[in-house]
Amino acid sequence: MRLLYRLRTTGDLQNELNTIEDIMFSRIFVYMDFILLSFIFSYMLYPLHQSIVYGLLTFIGFGLLCFSFYYSLGLWGEERLKQK
Repeated sequence: MRLLYRLRTTGDLQNELNTIEDIMFSRIFVYMDFILLSFIFSYMLYPLHQSIVYGLLTFIGFGLLCFSFYYSLGLWGEERLKQK
């Protein structure tokens, strides 16, 4: 809905499509990076071959921590894209 409104006001279709591609690519990269970082941090604390339960709990904990950081970074990035 916002896209249609912005297309009506700006009329620049190619610019809007490039903005959507930038946002989608940044989100895919953020989610892949968040999974990788949370796995590395959790494995450093509790190697999974020693304790699977604690390893999974730290994976979830660091995953939520990385997700909250990257989500706030993504919101900041979207605000920067809107200002362009």
